[in-house]
Amino acid sequence: LMSETEKVLQQISVDLQSLGVIKSSKNLSFKLSNIELILNGKKVTKDVFDLLKTKYIVELRSETGFLYRWKGKV
Repeated sequence: LMSETEKVLQQISVDLQSLGVIKSSKNLSFKLSNIELILNGKKVTKDVFDLLKTKYIVELRSETGFLYRWKGKV
């Protein structure tokens, strides 16, 4: 059974594919926070970031978000 977090991470991947940002979730790595979206080491466009931020991130005073296979700084 998938945890709620795993379900959200999978849905983010599906959304990235639906938006045409990625073709496959194979080798996917991302950091989605209330500050930025970095996908496979590169920042995505503001439009894509704003869409996913609105859908998945609850605003807090400090940085908050999701990491998926992330190897960068937290």
